[in-house]
Amino acid sequence: MGILPVELYREIVEHVSSKRDLSVLSITSRILQAEAESFLYRSIHCTKHADTRVICDVIAQYPRIRPLIRSLTISSQIGVRSAPYGFWSAVSQALRSLPNLTMLSISDMVDTNDAWIFRGCTFALTELHCHFALDDAYISFLQTQKELRIWSWMYSHPDPWINAIEGIPSEPHFLPHLRILSTNSRDVALRLCATRELSSVSVGGFYIPYVCDEERVEFAQELTRNANSLASLQLTFPCHKSYLLATLDALAEYLPGLQSLGHLPVFTTQASSCLFFWFCLSPNMLKR
Repeated sequence: MGILPVELYREIVEHVSSKRDLSVLSITSRILQAEAESFLYRSIHCTKHADTRVICDVIAQYPRIRPLIRSLTISSQIGVRSAPYGFWSAVSQALRSLPNLTMLSISDMVDTNDAWIFRGCTFALTELHCHFALDDAYISFLQTQKELRIWSWMYSHPDPWINAIEGIPSEPHFLPHLRILSTNSRDVALRLCATRELSSVSVGGFYIPYVCDEERVEFAQELTRNANSLASLQLTFPCHKSYLLATLDALAEYLPGLQSLGHLPVFTTQASSCLFFWFCLSPNMLKR
């Protein structure tokens, strides 16, 4: 096997989809080890705190795999809301050792003040899903992520719809390449849509029953007036037909390039006919 070109080894490894098989391959052949490990560690998904600690230990013990990791997902197991002692310190140390990381997802940890773990990180993310509290540490970290294009951030405050979010800079150097935003914060959506050329925005994540339809219409109108670059939009739309049509009118006026729209509420046959007539009058509104 030693006389074969590296490209053939890579071709062999590309056809191995099982992580277990890649692991076995990496320890049975020194020649295939480098290629197998590049695929084995490229994307790591941890669903338990114990799994995450194991990965952190591996990163600490084997420097050669650190530049191989491009995607890392950390989530807690169902029913476990708090991380064990020393968990975030281990994660922080591991993150500082991953110079080529481009996608990071830390789920099930909402509004915790743990963004300090990003201090000293040198990677440049293009995608981030993290719901830590939007404190000074989180904002400082975001200010270093000039290449970030996708950001998902949810807020667990009892009133995420109307509660103001402080600290998000309006300067153009803050997240200059952001294009896709997913949040349940009205304030975050309005601020970033007003200052960024976003192509996709999702605002909601859950139904907020105490927000009246008039507020939803006002929000949609304000959002769309400052987001004419949007091609995809997901909102919690008003349920009353007249308010819904008022919202759609605002979208048609300010978002002529919109191609994808969600999530419209369920209507009766008569109301559906009314909406169909509206879409016929707005042929440029949706392409699909």
